[in-house]
Amino acid sequence: MANRYVDFSTGSSTNNGTTTALSWKDLNSFMTTEARTAGDICYVRANRTWDSATTLIQDEAGTGAAPIRVIGCTSVAPYDPWGDASTVRAVVDFAASAANNFGITRSFWSIENLDIKDVTSQSLIEMSNVVAGTQIKGCKISGAITGYGIWTDYNNNALIQNCEFVNNAIHVSGTGCGNILFDDCSFDGGAIEGTCYLGDVDDFAHMVFRNCSFGQSDAQSYVIYTANMGEETFFINCETTYGTAVRNDACPTGRHISYWQDFDGTYGDHRIYANWGTVSRTSSAVYQSDTHSIKMMPASTNCNVASPCTLNMKTNTPDYKLFCKDGVAKTITMYVRGLNWATYPTTTTLFLEAEYYDSSTVGTMTVVSSTDVLVDNTTWTPFSVTFTPHRDGYVRLKLKLGLYEDAATGIYVKPTPVVT
Repeated sequence: MANRYVDFSTGSSTNNGTTTALSWKDLNSFMTTEARTAGDICYVRANRTWDSATTLIQDEAGTGAAPIRVIGCTSVAPYDPWGDASTVRAVVDFAASAANNFGITRSFWSIENLDIKDVTSQSLIEMSNVVAGTQIKGCKISGAITGYGIWTDYNNNALIQNCEFVNNAIHVSGTGCGNILFDDCSFDGGAIEGTCYLGDVDDFAHMVFRNCSFGQSDAQSYVIYTANMGEETFFINCETTYGTAVRNDACPTGRHISYWQDFDGTYGDHRIYANWGTVSRTSSAVYQSDTHSIKMMPASTNCNVASPCTLNMKTNTPDYKLFCKDGVAKTITMYVRGLNWATYPTTTTLFLEAEYYDSSTVGTMTVVSSTDVLVDNTTWTPFSVTFTPHRDGYVRLKLKLGLYEDAATGIYVKPTPVVT
């Protein structure tokens, strides 16, 4: 493991980078020209700007225990080897390039405390080439005028922490990704596009945004726009500083689901957004002594019998799994109340479904559905299924609503099933 030094103002590409007096002038010398080993660190002098005319790539990989780090210096030891006591980030400026950017092409690299700015038609940071373990910490990522702040292409288990995203047409996008955590980051549409985008291309697996804020600019029409982002996105204790619109309607295949825990920093305000509907926790209508209910609202005609709203919005995943004993008859009931219906759903568009084992010798299952219907918008109606399993095992329960009347209609649901 070795320390190297870069000074964008007084360094030289002919130096060896081994001391602050012999610092390099550019990042290429550290990232590409000289061979790197796991645990190497490059210190970049604070309050200096480099107009990069190349795309930055790496030749070697770090390890999970010893990533290769590029650190923009701060005023705090040991990250101030020049003794500048400066809090101004070093700047990597791509000067509105349409061809160059900051590439992450090898696994286990950590980019820290840099101001990375100004590209057109592409990404400022591109995490690609099937890499893993990327860390981007404390960076400002801005000025992707018609492109992306971060593009991630087949990148797994990345951490983006304490970063600022501003003035990017699309802040985060990519394809074929694994698991990515955004922790304590801010996203601001600023002067670009007027919308705070998160994604535009599908095939994300899981993205988690934790303690993040969205939309410091009052120019934004939508705060979270998750068009085409595949699979699932989780928002934990995130705030939408201006506006609260969460938009999933542009997902063409209907795959993407956004889960919000403690929406806008409000404890207990949990929501699920999909392009066919929303699910949220509410206290405006509750069953008997319950403290809250679940509010399910179809969002458009995308909600239908083939793509119904459910409590978890996953068509093929049960809302509940209950363990039942062989030969013991069970009745499971969920209480439902209508919201603003003029024409009530039928037994084919609103029903409770239970899937249970129907054989003691093979693993086959049978589905039974409720036949109850709503008759008004004020009564809590029991939706029940009765069955006798033929072996010990889990019964899979789903409540399905496959009808859209208008934007004001939906149902309230008692949050826990009643088993007798």
